[in-house]
Amino acid sequence: MTTEQASNRNPDGTFKKGFSGNPGGRPKIAKYINEKTSNLTQVIDEVYKIFLNPPDQKAFQWAVDYLTNRSVGTPTQHQQIEDITPEPIEYILVEEDEEKTSH
Repeated sequence: MTTEQASNRNPDGTFKKGFSGNPGGRPKIAKYINEKTSNLTQVIDEVYKIFLNPPDQKAFQWAVDYLTNRSVGTPTQHQQIEDITPEPIEYILVEEDEEKTSH
């Protein structure tokens, strides 16, 4: 923590009144998006432009994911756990002493 950051804090670590943990404000990309767009349609138009003319493969994949997730939703993730051992699962129940656990 820098001296400037430490001076923004109370002895208990919380921020002093009128100070925050983000003195630089919102990230620059948020300002760019706010300037370029005023509604969701414009956001999608900007992403679609990236999709049509991507500067690189990573940007193209991001645009594909963004547009797909917002048009059809994110895919459902299923997980299945299988026990591959032939033995049954064993467990042991351990009872704690009441005197030790009571308050």
